[in-house]
Parts: sequence; C-alpha cells; structure tokens
Amino acid sequence: MWLYLLFLTAFPVGIFASQDLVLACQPGYKVSAVKRVNSHYQKDVAGSLTIECERVLDGPKTASEVTCAPLMTTPQCTGVSEGCGGNTWLGGFQAFVVENTTNAVLLDPICCSSPEVKIDAISCATERLNNAKQPFEHAILADNLVYRGIHCWHQYNSNNTLVDLVWKLEICQYTSDQPPPERPFSLEHCPPCDCHCGIDVCGNGHEPVRLIHRITSTKKCSCDCMCHFECP
Repeated sequence: MWLYLLFLTAFPVGIFASQDLVLACQPGYKVSAVKRVNSHYQKDVAGSLTIECERVLDGPKTASEVTCAPLMTTPQCTGVSEGCGGNTWLGGFQAFVVENTTNAVLLDPICCSSPEVKIDAISCATERLNNAKQPFEHAILADNLVYRGIHCWHQYNSNNTLVDLVWKLEICQYTSDQPPPERPFSLEHCPPCDCHCGIDVCGNGHEPVRLIHRITSTKKCSCDCMCHFECP
C-alpha cells in the first residue's frame, strides 16, 4: 500500500483577474495529470481544474537548467496543432476564463526545456481530454512520457453561447542524460498514489482549483504530496 505525506506549501499559483489563474509546475517537473471536477453546484458549468506535476529531472543543478515560458500567442483553438513543440514539454498552464456564465476556460500552455531532455517526435500521439462541461481525468503514468502539443476547439450551445473548450493533448516519449530512477519494485504493482489536496468545497459551493506536486519514492510504494489550492 502507499504511504502519503501531504504538505501545504506555496507554488506558482496566482489569481490575477476574475478567475484567471497560473498553474505552473516547479522547474524540473512535468504536468503528469489534468483533471476537472464538478461539485453539486457546478452541474451546469465547467468544473474546477486540478493539475498534477511529477519530476522530469532530479537535483538542483539540472532543475536550474530548465527554462519555462508561456507561448508568444495564446491558442486560437481552431483544431490545428498548437502548444509546445520541438524538445519542449508541458510544464503548466495560464488559464483564462473566457465565458463567465459557463466557466469556459482557455488553457494557455507553459512550455519547458532543458539541454538534457530530448523529445522523440515519432513517438507522439494525441488523446482527447474532455467533453463539454463534463468532469474528466487524464494522466500519463510512465516515467518516460510527457505532454507536449495541444489541439482545441470551441463548443457552443443553441444560443451561440460558448459552453466549453474541448481539448486534445499530445503525449510523447523523451530521453534524458539522467538515468531513469532505479526501483526494487514495479509501479504497476502499486495502488494509485492519490493526493487529497485542501478542502473539498469552497464557500461558494465550487471545487477548489488545485496544483499538486507528487514525488514518488524509489524505495517503496510511497509518495510525498505537495499541495496548493485556491477557491475561484
């Protein structure tokens, strides 16, 4: 069974305007899961985001060589390939609420790179994240996978109101100058390492927005969970 340590700490999560957020992994981490949760009071709107991060590179030296930056232009969401490319990986999002009545959110990728990380472009494949307004959960479990590019498009209702943006994420294999962690066990034989982060429901009845950094032990089925949450 897993052992958990949970820390509430400060990470790059910021609310800059009405429900606009920055959800950024620490340098040396990758986005490993993207979730959206709807509380009872969010049945008719898009729910609240949770971003989970796991290590790509270990050690302060290698982390200091990681460069992360948002895109020069925000995604246009016309269905074409956008987002990170080349030898960059997805390290978080700037999230902008573009329709207040439905809580439709535009995800603007933050792309990270390091001289030690090379993306195998031939290995890349895309998977759909969500249906309009519905909760979803998508994760990459293997140590040698990262999210990279995105595809997105707008979903409107019969009144021509934007109800949501629908997303696909590109998943790619990568190689690193660092050897993969050696473990005396297989992660496939461990139960899921679920991190409960913060309060269940905010004062307005909505789920919190969450940013979780998960550090998996190399010695046993255990993990440390570092958590930050905000009420939208």
